[in-house]
Amino acid sequence: MHTPLTAGQMQQPMGCVGAVTNGAACELPGTEASAFQVFAGRFAMSRAYVHDVEFGRPVEAGGLTIRPGELIHGDRHGIITIPPELASALPAAGRQIQEGKLHVMDLAKKPGTTQEEYSPALKEITDFQPDSYHEGARPWRP
Repeated sequence: MHTPLTAGQMQQPMGCVGAVTNGAACELPGTEASAFQVFAGRFAMSRAYVHDVEFGRPVEAGGLTIRPGELIHGDRHGIITIPPELASALPAAGRQIQEGKLHVMDLAKKPGTTQEEYSPALKEITDFQPDSYHEGARPWRP
């Protein structure tokens, strides 16, 4: 029996889950429904003539050079590349950040929390940049 795929489960060409372009993005509702993620520096009203000229080489988008094999993390605020050698450190860093956020939220909900308690906890999560995780990461914001 064949079960239909949801948008988040759709098979993407060449196994891709997203694209980064120095061009424009268009048809945002359809793109969002497909679960294919696009990071672009601008939006366009319609499609343009697009063709691939190279594959498997470093590219530049928004002043950020992206090299083959690098991990890319992005959200609506921009993208950051992560060198492959730092990938194994990401889960521990993510857990540490999440724990810090939960601590800040708990303090914010707790009656009687003082500025002296809250400020250091907030500073710890907003200033989170251990050298072992931050070295080599390069950001781009559209």
